[in-house]
Amino acid sequence: MLPIIASRLLNWQDGQSAGPWRLMVFPTYRCNLKCGICVRSWQETHPMLLHELPDERWLRLVDEAAAMGVRVLKIGGGGEPMLRDKMVCEMCVRVKKHGMAGSLQTNGTHLSADSMETLIRARWDDVTISIDAPTEEINDAIRNKGVFSKTVGALQTLRGLKKKHQSKLPNVAIHTTVTALNYDCLEDMVDFSLANGVDMFSASPLLEAGLEETGYIMSAAQRADLPRFLNAAMEKADAHNLLHNLN
Repeated sequence: MLPIIASRLLNWQDGQSAGPWRLMVFPTYRCNLKCGICVRSWQETHPMLLHELPDERWLRLVDEAAAMGVRVLKIGGGGEPMLRDKMVCEMCVRVKKHGMAGSLQTNGTHLSADSMETLIRARWDDVTISIDAPTEEINDAIRNKGVFSKTVGALQTLRGLKKKHQSKLPNVAIHTTVTALNYDCLEDMVDFSLANGVDMFSASPLLEAGLEETGYIMSAAQRADLPRFLNAAMEKADAHNLLHNLN
């Protein structure tokens, strides 16, 4: 892979045409949740963002990406991509037929067993599911009531289907946005990952713009205390060979 990337860079430097290596797409800006940590929950969504490309155009875009030499296609969330689950699954199958690597970001609440079966059969590479705490009380205070049970249920179903098909793919990651409500739960999130067959635990800071009055932004004291919780989580993850991005 590295020689191919290097070759592309050299061609680009010489003025030759070179397509992108990685492409991230957002099939929809609609979402079934109203998470407190999402600025869209506090600000009006511009109607333009809700105009969606038709299914056929998205599928054609996958073909065009492959023709341009894209090697990694990420299906992400301006909203929840699995609100268009049939089309997204068709995209995933087409991505793999073109020999590209693929990843999917989802909140997990619309990840059906049928969709999981499709991803497994297609040998889809990575699925990242958003979970913001190891307990229903904290997670649902950040996301929505009832979300924790649905998301954990999806995680367990996916684990069971992978075992049924004797498949290591897709690799499963969980993603946590670090806030004032969960910054001290990082080590517990490592335990949660290990208990639920997760391959990687990732975390990222809260995008704070527009959330100043919501109670999710860490205080100065919490920020000062955060490294202690990060270090404990990293030590545990490393001790159990759990991939992470906490460093």
